[in-house]
Amino acid sequence: MPLTRNNNLNGNTNTVFLPNTATSGNLGVAGNANIDGNLNTNGNVSMTGNLSVIGNMLYHATTNQQTGLSYALALSDDGKIIEMNNASANSLVIPSHNSAPYPIGTQITIIQTGAGQTTVSGSAEVTINAGVQSVANTAKLRAQWSSVVLLKRSSNVWLVMGDLA
Repeated sequence: MPLTRNNNLNGNTNTVFLPNTATSGNLGVAGNANIDGNLNTNGNVSMTGNLSVIGNMLYHATTNQQTGLSYALALSDDGKIIEMNNASANSLVIPSHNSAPYPIGTQITIIQTGAGQTTVSGSAEVTINAGVQSVANTAKLRAQWSSVVLLKRSSNVWLVMGDLA
């Protein structure tokens, strides 16, 4: 079933079956989607409900490379890999929910590609929880090529998991 432009599929049974579907626009599904075959899209796929995939599901994260001494996450960084590449110590700041309303469950990967140690901190309203903390509400990546994943747990609470100092 090829689809074009923006397609919103709302079935009376609250379930949409998509065998070998291609779309050149956005695909919005309210309810459940079962994909039995291929789903190719050049647009966005948005779901409210469950997604069931029989076969492989491929996901390729976009990389956002940063070379400055400080970078504040933007809402567009949701699901991305942020590379902090600086020879000097640098910082990544998690903004408050009011500034960047990420959905709960958002995950963002941080990689320290430069020699300068990356410190993850939150704006004044943000609480950061990490297994190792040298200063309250901050977490430092251990070394060059260390990585962490940020996980949003509630409005202004984030968990930092990974290779921390």
